[in-house]
Amino acid sequence: MKRLSDPPLIKVYEALSAVGSGRVKILGEGRAKVLSSSRDKIYDVYWSDDLREFNSNDNGTYWRGYVGYPIIAVLMSLNLIDSADVASKILADVAWKHLNDENHNDYQKVIDAVLAGMSHAQRHSVQEAVRRAQEQLYALKLWTLTDRSFKGAAAKNDGEMSGWT
Repeated sequence: MKRLSDPPLIKVYEALSAVGSGRVKILGEGRAKVLSSSRDKIYDVYWSDDLREFNSNDNGTYWRGYVGYPIIAVLMSLNLIDSADVASKILADVAWKHLNDENHNDYQKVIDAVLAGMSHAQRHSVQEAVRRAQEQLYALKLWTLTDRSFKGAAAKNDGEMSGWT
């Protein structure tokens, strides 16, 4: 079992967006699906009964070993991290994949661009929500769930998630 490392800050923004747009579905004990912001991929998330071990087939978790945004979104949906309704609604329609591709994965540049399009009050609300969620996430100290393995990348959305958004 290996500790999942802390994610880049943008992953908290992306998780708030997934929650705000209804792209997280808890399927039962220890299992959820998260639809990507481009709505073309479905990520699987699994966790242990004690909520200390998680795994997902998103690139950040699977390849880089950090807590990916699908896991953070699930933690928010399980009320283990504050999902800040106002902030998640403000971020609901952000096309993160498109913005990350367009900015060559310069995450700070993407965050700055998204925040620049908001009013002062919205920006403050979102930044405060991200700060709180980040603190709560870092305090959890999550581990990789090893008894459920993934093979390959996220599944293509073949309509399984239609009606979720």
